[in-house]
Parts: sequence; structure tokens; C-alpha cells
Amino acid sequence: MIERLYDVEDFIRLAKERKIPLKLVRLGFWDEVKEGMGRREAILSLPYRDRYLEMDIVMECLVGYCYYNWFFYQEELNRKEEDRETQKLREWEKKVLDYVQEKLGFKPTFGRWFP
Repeated sequence: MIERLYDVEDFIRLAKERKIPLKLVRLGFWDEVKEGMGRREAILSLPYRDRYLEMDIVMECLVGYCYYNWFFYQEELNRKEEDRETQKLREWEKKVLDYVQEKLGFKPTFGRWFP
């Protein structure tokens, strides 16, 4: 089961209430493409075992998202050049990482937990 939150501070507070070590936090980037527009989401995830439900649950927090032109981005990747779309995504990812580092107090491991 996935429990999704939309506020980083609530995510951290809930993890501390449930006594889940924050060192398990993962930061992942997830791409979704529809009709030529890409949307990259930054998601924090954290696994835990609910004693009452007797289930493994993954807490997720949507930190933010960024829209980009998927066709231009793919063309830049094919040419192996960093142009406008690639630079836009890199700058956004850096802002997200800086924000998450500030809130957590450490740099999280890259990846994502799945239920």
C-alpha cells in the first residue's frame, strides 16, 4: 500500500511519530509523458511496517514537479548535447535536492521504495 503526502514537513513529522529512521529516505525522479509533454516528479519515499494492519506500507511525498517538452528533450539526448530542456531539468533537480537537503538535514539516497 502507498500512503501519499504532499507536504515535506508533514512527511518528516509523520516519520518521526512512527519512529521510522529518516536515513531510509529515498529521493526519486519519475517521468510521465502525455501528448509530447513530459512531467518529472520529485518523490521522497520511506518504507515501514504497520503493526495494526500487518502490512508493508510505503510513505511517499510529492516534493514538486516540472513540465518539459519531451520531443526536444529526446532530441537533445540523441545528439548528446545539453540544451534548453536538459538544462531546465538539471536546474530544477538541483533546486529540489537543495530544498530536500535543507528540510532533512542530509542528502538522501537516490532511488525509490516500492510496496
